[in-house]
Amino acid sequence: MASLQITTITGQVHSGILLIHDPISQIIVLSSQSRSISGVETPPTNSLVDLQIVKISSIKDIRVHGPKQEGFKPYEAKPITLQDMKIREELAQKRVLEEERRLGVGVTIEGQKIYDAFARTYFLPKNMKMLMGVDIL
Repeated sequence: MASLQITTITGQVHSGILLIHDPISQIIVLSSQSRSISGVETPPTNSLVDLQIVKISSIKDIRVHGPKQEGFKPYEAKPITLQDMKIREELAQKRVLEEERRLGVGVTIEGQKIYDAFARTYFLPKNMKMLMGVDIL
């Protein structure tokens, strides 16, 4: 991956791994390990990442750090169509309906947890709306 250090025309310095280049919006996104939060250093195993968005028109200088990798190409951002948004919305609505169907009406929290444990452990047919009983071996 290409590690970059970018200096903007205002003198800000951004450094990190090139994640996305969007030619339509004319931006690039750099990803770097998260820095300290409120003066407290984050452990190296922390999965937090800093994303830095830089407009291409504001770039003054770019320096590439690390060896050049043959064939490396950053992710090209693609426009999202209205049809894509409709599909995502329908999928999200379907997931919400499935979650609502899974929850019992008037069931205690403990009862729902037991049902969820059985549902993960045993195959329950989709048309089965109620768990009548389970033989314990």
